Amino acid sequence: MKEKSFGTQILAKAGYSAGEKLTPSQTADVLSLQVSTLATWRCNKRYTLQYMKVGGRIYYPAEAVIAYLDSQIR
Repeated sequence: MKEKSFGTQILAKAGYSAGEKLTPSQTADVLSLQVSTLATWRCNKRYTLQYMKVGGRIYYPAEAVIAYLDSQIR
């Protein structure tokens, strides 16, 4: 059996799975950040955490959150 990636494990612990779209609040909870930090990252393009904007609302694909978490492993 294939071992789950770090990002997938963290997302599963928070109760989410790949394929979901997370709100900024949900994403901030998973990443242990404040929602305002995510807004700053989006505005300044500081990190490559992908997001989508639908009708004025922001969503983060779970796959993007997983990829971001996996990229943080040193």
